[in-house]
Amino acid sequence: MRAYKLISFISIISYFLIAEGYAKEVENVKISPTTVIATRAEKSVFETAGSDSVTTASEIEQLGAGNLGQSLKYEPGVSVPFDSSGTDAYVPYLENGEKSVRIRGIGGNRISIRLDGIRQPEDFSSAGGSSPVGGPGRIFFDPALLSQIEIFKTASSSLYGSDAMGGTIQGQTLGPSTLLGQELSGEYFRNSFSVNSVNDGIHNRLIAAQGEGTFSHSIVHSFREGSERKVKGSVSRNPLDLQSHAILYKGRFSSLNWFSEGTIDVYSQETKSVLDTIAGDFNKSVTHESSRNRDRFSVMAELSEGTNLLFADTLSIMIYSQESSQKSTNTQYRVRNDEIWYRDINYDTMIHGLNFQANKSFDTTWGTNALRYGFETSLSDVSSGYFLTKQLSDGSQIYEDRIGMAPADAFRHGMFLIDEMTIGEKNSWVLTPSLRFQHYKVDPRENAAFLKRASSKGFVAVEYENTITAAPGLSLLHNLTPDLNVYTSYNHGVRNPSIGELNGYFEHLVSDSNFIIVPNPDLGEETSDSYELGIQFKGESSDFHLAAFQNNYEGFIDLQTVSGPVLNILSNANIGKARIQGVEFSANFLSDQSLTETGSILTGFSACWMEGEEVNSGEPLNTIDPFKGSAYVAYTDESQNWGTKLAFTYRGDKDLSDISQSYGMPMPIDQSAVLDLTGWLKLNDHWEIRGGLFNLTNEHYFLWSDSSRAGGHAGVSHFDHMAQPGINGFITLTANF
Repeated sequence: MRAYKLISFISIISYFLIAEGYAKEVENVKISPTTVIATRAEKSVFETAGSDSVTTASEIEQLGAGNLGQSLKYEPGVSVPFDSSGTDAYVPYLENGEKSVRIRGIGGNRISIRLDGIRQPEDFSSAGGSSPVGGPGRIFFDPALLSQIEIFKTASSSLYGSDAMGGTIQGQTLGPSTLLGQELSGEYFRNSFSVNSVNDGIHNRLIAAQGEGTFSHSIVHSFREGSERKVKGSVSRNPLDLQSHAILYKGRFSSLNWFSEGTIDVYSQETKSVLDTIAGDFNKSVTHESSRNRDRFSVMAELSEGTNLLFADTLSIMIYSQESSQKSTNTQYRVRNDEIWYRDINYDTMIHGLNFQANKSFDTTWGTNALRYGFETSLSDVSSGYFLTKQLSDGSQIYEDRIGMAPADAFRHGMFLIDEMTIGEKNSWVLTPSLRFQHYKVDPRENAAFLKRASSKGFVAVEYENTITAAPGLSLLHNLTPDLNVYTSYNHGVRNPSIGELNGYFEHLVSDSNFIIVPNPDLGEETSDSYELGIQFKGESSDFHLAAFQNNYEGFIDLQTVSGPVLNILSNANIGKARIQGVEFSANFLSDQSLTETGSILTGFSACWMEGEEVNSGEPLNTIDPFKGSAYVAYTDESQNWGTKLAFTYRGDKDLSDISQSYGMPMPIDQSAVLDLTGWLKLNDHWEIRGGLFNLTNEHYFLWSDSSRAGGHAGVSHFDHMAQPGINGFITLTANF
């Protein structure tokens, strides 16, 4: 059941409660760059043994970011693939928008995506396999609702279980504690309105909060409307209309040593596209409509320090329920036989879960121990549908239920233990072992549609249950000085097969290409072993981080041929091994104010180089992004009333020697160099304006994360369809009262 009526009521009531009597100045949201994913504790990035990073709400706002990819555009080793509807020339399963996140060459379901500690839905393939052409993706949130984005760039299954074999990204949402501060008192009101040229978009965000210490609450509403993203090229992208709403309400009750917080979180996105680029001689015209919806309700409670419990200094518990749905309707007016084909595809996930964590610190003869332990358990109900209606030239209709997989229940249970041990002279060594035991079970339900299609040909849905899997991790950090440390880490990652991979079923019975994708009862888990060595420094006016990494993957799930040649039977199997290695660097320097006199200058650099290959064949991995290096210089006036930032990004090329042609037809891309300029001006105590110009030199370039997904039946009709925008900009007007 949708929660719009409840949310609307809460929005109206909250607005009047919070907005009453606003007269005092309210500062912008200020969030300290901490991380909670690397060790499941709030620690600064400098204190963690790994290449984890934090992007704050302020940084997102400075970029005028409307999606996750724009928010993380300068982050080394990270990319967010963006698909444009209609890149499959015959059957446009591919949805418009962001799919998932790639971290150091690994993406899709191999990256754990979480929002406030809650798993986001899995990607799926409407074609029944593990190919990149199916599914509308895993991004079910608006960055305007986030207080920070945390990224852990290595296997983190010991902390967050299956799906975290390649890394973890977690969004933390705004709430009373981030808007009102630790005192949870006062009022906060902020409204911003933005326009941008990249997709003729408009965006309005309202934030309001009020607190009296004991009870506090907040509400955030983000509305977006726009069209297709512009490209710098010889063709335009398919016409598209987009609209989205995101509403977040939090109510918090605080006492002396504990607090509880309830959250209602609703996200809805609707798109409609006319796929001009694939009409050609196969279709007269094609239209595509899609939607992503997510409703979440959660309640958490936390006991803080001072409770004097024997087994814990602090503990927290969260109960949640989340429903997500992805739907698409594709209409093709076909040249052949003058037919009209309607495809309706949906993928729904209902998840109920419980998360518990306790923290306990104690001293030993060799030092101090910060123990963190707990468990996570969830039940997911996953189902999909694929309905095809053919309207023939005589007006008659043929209806087919082409179900893509058997619906199923998925059970996940995990117990974790982390012990951060500070030892040695002056507590200069930090040894952190971590361990997780997890259990995963899939219980399919063979409904009538699946029985009719799959079982009639002798294939049945498979049950899956792994033995209790251990996912260990170990890191060692040595503080050479209070400002300088070196570290090394090892993490073992595990990913259980998704429900779609286990029980995906797809028929493609045409004269020139007959094949069936069927379930595999012997499908097993994927694993990874990640190693990292690094050095990092953090002083009063500068910092840097240098890391070398190698990640080994085994049991990659991919399609293989079971039988042929008249009718090819394909099935997902654990057939792949991969190796990825690379180097990552970042640094920031704040100028001596005596040199500038009138303000401060901040400069920074970041870069990531990596390479990867499929071990058995020696083929390069198409998920590896080319070298990316970024540099910037930012100036802030002494009065703190205005500032500006100039950023430069260089991306290396991707030639044929680095591209595998085993699937699809990805095209090589050239190197690129792009300049971005942003700035802000505080007009008075209540009003500020912010803006930016991107790709100042109007460069014609491509991102490999986007173009590498070219393929499908006949590839991209025109490669420029995937080009990046030319010069574009945004402007935002913000009111604080």
